[in-house]
Amino acid sequence: MAEKRNLGRILLESGRVTEAEIEEALEYQRLHGGFFGQALIALGLVTREEIDWALASQFDIPFIFPRPEAVDRDAAALVSGDWALAHLAVPIVRTGTSLTVVCANPLQQETFDELRARTGYEIELALASAARIRELIEHLYGAGHDGAEEARAPLPVAEFFARALERHAERFGISVRGRAAWGWFSDEADRRRPLADDWAAALPDALQPFPPERSTDGGLVAWTAALKQPGYTVAVEAQALVGAGGAEYMFRPRYAGDVGRAIARGAALPPAIVADLRMLAHAGNARVVVAGEEPELARALLPLLPACVRPDGVRAVHLSDDGELPGVCTLRPSPDVLAALPAFHFDALSVDLPADEFPVADVLGAAPLSFVFLREGDWRSRLDRLGIRWILAPSRSERGEISWTLSAAST
Repeated sequence: MAEKRNLGRILLESGRVTEAEIEEALEYQRLHGGFFGQALIALGLVTREEIDWALASQFDIPFIFPRPEAVDRDAAALVSGDWALAHLAVPIVRTGTSLTVVCANPLQQETFDELRARTGYEIELALASAARIRELIEHLYGAGHDGAEEARAPLPVAEFFARALERHAERFGISVRGRAAWGWFSDEADRRRPLADDWAAALPDALQPFPPERSTDGGLVAWTAALKQPGYTVAVEAQALVGAGGAEYMFRPRYAGDVGRAIARGAALPPAIVADLRMLAHAGNARVVVAGEEPELARALLPLLPACVRPDGVRAVHLSDDGELPGVCTLRPSPDVLAALPAFHFDALSVDLPADEFPVADVLGAAPLSFVFLREGDWRSRLDRLGIRWILAPSRSERGEISWTLSAAST
C-alpha cells in the first residue's frame, strides 16, 4: 500500500474544501475530539461519501460502488455474513493469487492479515461507503432469496403499516391509481411496494376513521386517525389529496409517549440494525448481549427486542426469575422449561438470568436469535464462554430519546 497522503490536502486540491474550512474543522476537532474527517462531516463541509473518496485517495486504493450482480459469489463465500458485518468488508473478486476485498475501513490491518493467512490469497483493498457495503452484505448473505423478486411481491396493508412503524418512518403513505395501490416510506433505504389486491377493503380495518370526508378545498383533507396494530394503536396525523382517477395518502405517526410501547413496535430500532439482526439470525445462532451505560435501561428493554426484529407475529419467550411484562410471554427457568425450549423452535429468546446459577450458554442455543442481559458487573469477561459475539447498546439522550448501536464484541 502506498504511503498515505494528508486527508485535508486531498480535499483541498480536489476543490471540496477551502483553507479556511480546514482550519475550522481542525478547531472543531481540538474542541470535540474524534477524527478530522468526522469534524468535516459534523460541520456540514463535506458528505460521508466525499470523505470515503478522500480516504481511498489517501491510501491509494480504488473507491468503488459495488453491485451485487458483479460480485464473484465464490469469493464472497470465503467469509461468513457474520464476519462481513463485523468488519464491514466483503471479498468481491479473485484474480490468480489475489483476492479483492471491498471495505469501509482500510485500517483493519490485523483483520486483513488474518484473512490472508486463512485463505492463502494476497489481499487487495477497495473502498466503498459503509451504507453501500451494508446493502451488499444484505444481498449476498441475507435471507437467501431474490431481493428483486421480494420487492415486486405485493404487501398486505397491515404488513405495510407494520414495516413503516418498524422503521420509525417520520412519514409514509399510499398512492392509488385506479384500482391499483402501492405503499411508500420516507426512508430512502426502502423500496416502494405494491399493495395486495384487497387493499381497499383492508384499509378501513387498519386505519380508523377511513375514508375521510371529501374536502371541497382543492381535494385536500386532513384528520387524526388510529392505526391499529396487534396489541397496540398508534395515533397518526393523516392527509389526503383526492382527485379523479387517483389519490395520495400521507401519514405522520405520533411516536412520542411511553418508551416501552415505542420499542415494542420496533420503532426505536434503526432499520439497518433490524436488517443486520435478521441476517445474523438467518445465519444460524446469533447471540447478542444487551448492555450500555444504563444497565437498568438495557434490562428493561431486553424482553421487548424480539418484537422489534419480527413485528409480524414473533414466536418468542422471555426467561427470567424476576418480574413480568404485560404482553410478553415470561417463563420461570425451571429445569423442565429449560430442557423443553429447543423442541419449540422459537424465533427468538430474551434471557435475564444469573449466568452463575443457570446454564445460560445452553439456553442461548435454543433459538436462532437470542438477546441476553448479564447481571454480573464484569459482563465482558463472560462473552467468550457464552459464545456471544455481538453487543446491542441502548443509550438515552437528555430529552429521553433512545438510540442504538450494534457492534461486534471483539471490536
